[in-house]
Amino acid sequence: MKNNRFKRFLSETAIENVQKQRGVELSEEFILPKLKYKGQSGNPKMQTVRKASASEQANTEKEVSSKSRAGEKPSSASSSDSVPDVKELASKEVKPSFEFIYRDDLDLGKFWTDKAVLPNGNQKPKMIVLRVDLPEVQTSSEVELDVMKSDVSLYVPEKYKLKVQTAHPVDFKNARAQFDKNKRRLEVVMPTC
Repeated sequence: MKNNRFKRFLSETAIENVQKQRGVELSEEFILPKLKYKGQSGNPKMQTVRKASASEQANTEKEVSSKSRAGEKPSSASSSDSVPDVKELASKEVKPSFEFIYRDDLDLGKFWTDKAVLPNGNQKPKMIVLRVDLPEVQTSSEVELDVMKSDVSLYVPEKYKLKVQTAHPVDFKNARAQFDKNKRRLEVVMPTC
């Protein structure tokens, strides 16, 4: 904490090892903050973002390219199934844009020297978060939400209809939902089982 030469040595060693292990080029210009630790108490946690599978990425690329050829602006929905069915058109209920976020606690200390224990896409997260944008909804009382072990259904009469499968089974009894009136977004947090 007190020896700046030693702190600089540690930082340069960390940069060098990351460059060797990951095969990336990092800037060697850095500033040593005057903080002991920033964040919640305890061990630092790492956040991960799920990468799209090859088939999801191909579907998204096809959707964007077909819309750009037709002169339409590509949608930002995370769903690969963007074509409404006949029932949706007849009832004027549309599929809202949504995204899944996978959360997990991760101790960086165990990854310091062994690349073999790095996280991979097959690990089950501790939490699955479903974020659904509902711009035409004023309050949460308009939303009918049903969380099951492997899927989530959302229904807003005359406005929205959504049924999606979760990547992992969830503990639906301990799931919780919160509606943000300012963003007009519903967030469903589901622990995995």
